[in-house]
Amino acid sequence: MVLMTIMILEWVPMLSRRMILGYKLRLFQLRKRKVETKQILVEEVRKDEEIQKNMELEANIAGVDTDDEINEAEEYEAWKAREIDFKDQEGPGG
Repeated sequence: MVLMTIMILEWVPMLSRRMILGYKLRLFQLRKRKVETKQILVEEVRKDEEIQKNMELEANIAGVDTDDEINEAEEYEAWKAREIDFKDQEGPGG
């Protein structure tokens, strides 16, 4: 019985050291994972900001009037009305 008690007492420090090392290892792993998670989060936020920026640029480009959709008949009628008004303002013989 005494021998067994002595053996147990010898094992306790070893077990304590193992437990402490296990705890330290787990703590290190958790800290490492926290850093990795933060890096992933930063990267995802950066990607989202880039997407948002591109969407805003596309919206700005889409809002620019390039006159590509001119209705020639309407343009002609508007020109004709301006010319008639101009001639009316000049008066006879003008």
